[in-house]
Amino acid sequence: MDKKNSKWTIVFWLVTGLAILQYIFIVVPRIQDNPDVGGAYILGSIIPNAIMIFIFWMIKRKAEK
Repeated sequence: MDKKNSKWTIVFWLVTGLAILQYIFIVVPRIQDNPDVGGAYILGSIIPNAIMIFIFWMIKRKAEK
């Protein structure tokens, strides 16, 4: 495995892990505190993390080529 590829793989998994932890520890408690939360709030809180993970995945994939 190439050193550059390894670096982007590690960065990708760190970003993914942080996004998951952010969702679990910040968004989930807010959803549990407010029973009137709808699907739009849940989807809206997932989209920014998903975009960030997608961008780093694209960088990682480009580094592999």
